[in-house]
Amino acid sequence: MPSLLIILSSPFFIRALVASILISLITATMGSFTVFRGLTFITATISHSVWAGAALGLIIQIYLINWLNPIIVTTIVGVTVAIFIALLSGDGSAEKFDVAIGIMFALSMSFAILFVSMLREYASRTFGIIIGDILLLSNEDLMSLIILSSIVVLLTMIFINQFTFISFDMEGAEASGLNSAAYQLLMFILIAFSIVVLVKSVGAILVYAILTIPPATANEIADNVQNAMVLAFVFSLISTIGGLFLSIYLNVAPSALMGLIATGIYFIVKGINYRRSL
Repeated sequence: MPSLLIILSSPFFIRALVASILISLITATMGSFTVFRGLTFITATISHSVWAGAALGLIIQIYLINWLNPIIVTTIVGVTVAIFIALLSGDGSAEKFDVAIGIMFALSMSFAILFVSMLREYASRTFGIIIGDILLLSNEDLMSLIILSSIVVLLTMIFINQFTFISFDMEGAEASGLNSAAYQLLMFILIAFSIVVLVKSVGAILVYAILTIPPATANEIADNVQNAMVLAFVFSLISTIGGLFLSIYLNVAPSALMGLIATGIYFIVKGINYRRSL
């Protein structure tokens, strides 16, 4: 099949493969801590703020600073929302987290709708953020992914012990003298960076699936943090690359297939665990 070989060796497909590896590294590191800390719904809030940031970035680029890359504004907005969630959640109780995430979700969606309505004929450009397409990444997009994912992975590895402590025992971390609020804020900022990386590739809607389902699946069978992160990487890589190859054959959106494969793996692992428990 020469046409298939041409596709598989094309620059856009190679960029997508590299992006799949970067996505899996993000999922294995910060995605795992999102699940450990019980912060899965924060991804939905920040991903919608990224939509608002993308629209604001386009407004600035079109009407004010034409050389500005909207990804810069997108990142700033995502990080700002993460910081506000950390500040509003106060002592980190589940109730305050829910309220903070709910408030920032509503605020993000309000700004997203406002900014999109201001774009008028350019509004359609923002909807690519919602759907995402890993096969349409440019060299500039890939370079942004490399930089942001490197920051996330490096900082997660540096502070892995602190993140693990506050994820499983926040009160114990505070009692031991650890500045848990500062590390929690850093974790939230890295989650925002992770979502910015993922949105461009899989879209705002499926960020939740890719960032949380592989780590949640790994959590079902791993016996420690390191094993959970390795398994999350494997499950994410299977989902992203599997969705990528299937999209070539089926001619459908790869991001949707990635989400379906990740969910399928989760249900398979859940089913195996259920049978073992009988």
